[in-house]
Amino acid sequence: MPGGQIGSWGDGLWWAMTTLTTVGYGDHVPVTLAGRLIGSAVMVAGVAVLGAVAAGVALVAARTVARAEEQLLEAEAETLEHRLEMRFDVLDARLARIEEQLRHVARANDRTARHGGDGG
Repeated sequence: MPGGQIGSWGDGLWWAMTTLTTVGYGDHVPVTLAGRLIGSAVMVAGVAVLGAVAAGVALVAARTVARAEEQLLEAEAETLEHRLEMRFDVLDARLARIEEQLRHVARANDRTARHGGDGG
């Protein structure tokens, strides 16, 4: 393209790499293939390092949130467990009363059967 600064496929690739890595084109650029390859490797490594740092920060944040959620869930589980234990205690007491009443009825029936069965 007349008047354009990108005159070859290599210039276009170099422009794409510098744009992709957001480092800009700059005033001082390598002009040889080896220089551009090394420059590209440095840019990609720089992006990788920044990505690793960002991933590390995200990991720390995610772990913090996960720990907080885990503590909330554990507290909720303990509360539910306590409520269930209280209900089981109430049910156990009711069952004990029912069993006692049944024993009482059974004893009364036994007495009635022994005394009432003689004159039938």
